[in-house]
Amino acid sequence: DATSLPASTFNGKKRLTRVVLPEALTAIGDNAFYECRHLSDIDLSHVQTIDYNAFTYCYALKRVDLSEQLTSLGSYVFAYSGLESVSLPASLKAVSSQAFSNCASLSRVELAEGLETIGYNAFEGTALAEIQCPASLRTIGNDAFAYCNDLTAVQLNEGLTTIDND
Repeated sequence: DATSLPASTFNGKKRLTRVVLPEALTAIGDNAFYECRHLSDIDLSHVQTIDYNAFTYCYALKRVDLSEQLTSLGSYVFAYSGLESVSLPASLKAVSSQAFSNCASLSRVELAEGLETIGYNAFEGTALAEIQCPASLRTIGNDAFAYCNDLTAVQLNEGLTTIDND
C-alpha cells in the first residue's frame, strides 16, 4: 500500500497520456512526471504534497483538480506545462518559487484565503490578466509576476507585509 510516488518514476515518458493514481497515494516525488509531454489526464484530488519539477514540461496538461488537503507544491512543479487555469486550496500556505513559471496558457488562478506566501518567479511568464490576493497573503517574492504581459489588474490587501525586489 504505497502512499507516495517515488522521484522520477515516469520521467521522460513522452507517450504517457493518462494516469490513474490510487486514493491512498498522497505524495508525488521530484520529477515524477517530468517531460511527460502528452500527459493530459491525471486526478490529483487526494494528493497532499507534490514535489519539485513533478509536472514540468507536461505541455498537454491543461487542467488539474488539486486536493483540498494540499499542503505543499514544490518549486517548478508545473513550470512550462499547458495549464490554463488553477484553483489553489485554502490548505496551501505557500506557492513555491517558479511553481507555475512559463505556463504560457495560464490565464486564471484562484488564490484561496489561507495562502501566506507567493515565491519568487512563481507566476512568471503566464497569461494572467488579473490577480486578487487573499487577505492572508503576507509575502510576494521577487519577480513573482514578471513577464505577465496580459496582467491588467492586481488587488493587494492590508495584510501584505513584504514585496521582495532583489
